[in-house]
Amino acid sequence: MKHIVLTIFIFLIFRGASQSCLSEIYPYDTLYALPYFDRDIKSSNAALYKNELWLYTPTLKENDTLYFQVFNLDKRTVVQKTVYVPSLSFKVSYPDSRAFAVTNNNLALYFHGVVLVLKRKGNGLFFETIFPINEGIEFMHLTDDRKLKLGKAYNFHPLSQSTKTFAGVYDLNSQKFNSYINPSVTGIEFTHFSPRQHIAFSDKFTATADMLTYFVTVYTNSLKDSVTIKRSIDNFGLNAEQKMAYEKHRTISNAKTLIDSLSEIEDNIARIEWIGFINDTTLLVRHIPIRQLDKNRIRYYDVWLFSNNKWSLSQTDIADILPSTEIYNRKNMPILSSQSTILVNDKFLVVQSKGTDINFLYLNQQDVKKRQDEYYAEKYPCIRLDVHKKH
Repeated sequence: MKHIVLTIFIFLIFRGASQSCLSEIYPYDTLYALPYFDRDIKSSNAALYKNELWLYTPTLKENDTLYFQVFNLDKRTVVQKTVYVPSLSFKVSYPDSRAFAVTNNNLALYFHGVVLVLKRKGNGLFFETIFPINEGIEFMHLTDDRKLKLGKAYNFHPLSQSTKTFAGVYDLNSQKFNSYINPSVTGIEFTHFSPRQHIAFSDKFTATADMLTYFVTVYTNSLKDSVTIKRSIDNFGLNAEQKMAYEKHRTISNAKTLIDSLSEIEDNIARIEWIGFINDTTLLVRHIPIRQLDKNRIRYYDVWLFSNNKWSLSQTDIADILPSTEIYNRKNMPILSSQSTILVNDKFLVVQSKGTDINFLYLNQQDVKKRQDEYYAEKYPCIRLDVHKKH
């Protein structure tokens, strides 16, 4: 296996007042807020493809029909699409989907133990195939040439799945895996703390990230050749005392007890929380600093670019939220990384969360909090989709 290491040494003493914000790169565009289709399943799953945002809204009310909301983010329109899947209820024990991907020709959804593949033809959706997989898939990417990339995060119980991680490329044409790996992730126990994503896909690459070191491995589609990118940041990861506590607690066999035991450490370490590809040449890495007393825990994004067969650090420490009492505008709108799922491509960044239907634009932090308190006093949380768009 070919393996190249690129190291970028950047030591941070402090973060300057001129800190940039992610909304400067992706200015705020619009808000979509929808009620949950079925209040017995307060979940949803979204996929972004070019200018289309697909939202899957599961329901227990109809066994063999799936419902999707499809947003054209350029035209700001939305249509509902449905697909009838014969005998789906016999193959899917629960309609909640944990991973979802879309292209111009197909949709793929992971349910517990199976992957469902649908065909797009004209304005319609049609059943293509369903196949079992003995992995708890959480991350998914579908290419136009029908390669389905699947990734699994940490599954705690060793009896439910034999491997802690999984990343593979499944060919929908041949109906078999072209390649797969079980990548090692340092500090994988911290993936219990949401939101997190330590496996990411683009059409050409698969990336995996450690939790406790700034260490990201980028694989080609063969999953044999890889390049590792690093960045050195002061006080990143565990100190000596935390290492001792971590080594003691990580052997705990009960998931809840493990989370409780690691919570104090998690509050006081800087680590990678999320990675995601914008395209085949741009990778975002989100990391969180040590929590400061009486302050929200801001997340920071780094931008890595692929050029001349190597990855280089282009931008560092782009904040998701700027601490400010100023009125929110399109270029300082907070991106609530700590509460949300982030979907991103060349043109759009979508923040999917469970929240309110309040548009934060032209409000300040105090106004937002007041209106949120009033909302939750009277209403159920809704599906919130905040769309940011490059111009």
